[in-house]
Amino acid sequence: MSELKIFKGNDGDLEVRCGDVDTQPIHIAGIFSDREYISAGLFSSQGLELKERVRLYGGATTLGKTGVTEHHPLSEDRTVVTVGLGESSDFGPNSKVPGHELMERIRRGVGSGIKDAATLLKRSGREAGVSITCLGIPGKISNDEYVGATIDAAIRSGFVGNKAFVGMEPGKRITGIRVLDCGLASPESIATVGEAAVAENKARRLFEEPHNVVTPTYLMESFLDMAILHSGNGMKVKVNFGRTTILAHAEENALAGLASVALASPQAHFVHISYNGNPGDSRRFALLGKGITFDSGGMSIKPSEGMDEMDGDMGGAATVYGTLEGLARIHVPINIDAYVSITENNIGPEGSKPGRRLDYGKDHTEKPFPKVYVANTDAEGRLVLSTAAAFADRKDVEAMISFSTLTGAMVLATGAYYTGGIIANAHDPVVDPIVKAFLEAGDRTYELFQHFRPVPGQEDRIKDPRGGIRNLGGPGKWGGAFDGYHFVNAFTSGVPYVHVDMAPALEAVSDQTYLNSRFGAPPVMATILALSKLVKERTDKI
Repeated sequence: MSELKIFKGNDGDLEVRCGDVDTQPIHIAGIFSDREYISAGLFSSQGLELKERVRLYGGATTLGKTGVTEHHPLSEDRTVVTVGLGESSDFGPNSKVPGHELMERIRRGVGSGIKDAATLLKRSGREAGVSITCLGIPGKISNDEYVGATIDAAIRSGFVGNKAFVGMEPGKRITGIRVLDCGLASPESIATVGEAAVAENKARRLFEEPHNVVTPTYLMESFLDMAILHSGNGMKVKVNFGRTTILAHAEENALAGLASVALASPQAHFVHISYNGNPGDSRRFALLGKGITFDSGGMSIKPSEGMDEMDGDMGGAATVYGTLEGLARIHVPINIDAYVSITENNIGPEGSKPGRRLDYGKDHTEKPFPKVYVANTDAEGRLVLSTAAAFADRKDVEAMISFSTLTGAMVLATGAYYTGGIIANAHDPVVDPIVKAFLEAGDRTYELFQHFRPVPGQEDRIKDPRGGIRNLGGPGKWGGAFDGYHFVNAFTSGVPYVHVDMAPALEAVSDQTYLNSRFGAPPVMATILALSKLVKERTDKI
């Protein structure tokens, strides 16, 4: 993946580059249907505005449509892909269109334009960079939001499958992306969004690769490599347990849940990485990640239809990975402890069977964790997350935030247009700001979340009549997402807990054109912005 580079011109303009754009670029320009205003536009050296060029030579102006105008002398023989953004009044200060929808309109326009550019290059057998120039817009959204959405989409559109940029074989591809901001946005805003987008692409690479590439050991090594790379920014590997240690010391290290799932897998790892972005602050957040690199369901085997997509069941771990990467790249002054359980959920003679009993040992107060009855081996996500929570409980953390593709129930609840659901208590002085930051960041990035509040008595669904708790709620199949939350919450020892069930991210949305991938996006961008917002709010109060 090419690194992000930001250049500052003498006139204060900023140029964001990712990859090689020195070859004659294809320009992407957004234009309004009334042609009264140009967004993300282009002026030729002769001063001919793009809207006039579209009038003379054609091009898309209808919302969501694209068009190509090629090789006209009035723009120095360059190719321009035009993208319709709708009416200019939609972006005006009195517009009734919500700001986050306008930002998403820009993202999808950029994504469509880059797709058209890639198709053009493949057809013509050449390679080139893509250039986007951000000009002013009427004012419904801020310049930082406008330029940020453009940069976000440009970088994220540049990822497809396992390739760094759209386009495929050398000689017929996009070689890089350049965004010019014309002095509109703040350097801090551009750097934050740009670096976060690069970090999310790195997480998407892990999310998208097949299970024979991203094995448990590969995923573990990816975390270790990242920690080494950012060791100068306060990142450090604190714990790296392998399968032998996990199985041999499950109870004393609160690893029983992960050990149970790992019995039929030849590879298993438990990783604890710390990021100390603010050494002077004693407060720390714990991020918990589910890293199941393939999920067959175990003895409670899944249906064959759709099982080939279960290499995406490590999306929670990928989110934690990308978040750590982004926080370190941006130098966010926050302290994080990341706990990631990594293995496969396989079938084998040594594998865990329904009816197994687990003992996690004791919490930091020497109070025993609840005994666990494994009712269903396909509810393995809450088992490995409970290991992460129980291990984090022994440390001094302010709050825990977990990420996992946990339940099909959440997909049914939100649909594919949401990145996931946030399950957390309300009216909590620690939890409320976290949930609020995620919801606002989700609107800004279109990694949308729905907040679900647990209610008293709901936790009774996971009580086991033999004592302790079970990893499957009942009676009935309803409310499964809440069952997962309550199970993991039983191992937090009262530490404020926010659960992000990102199972909907496994469902790609075709008209999100800037996400050229098999799955949706792991919510790395939203998580980085949410944590950055929390830090800023705390700083402002001082």
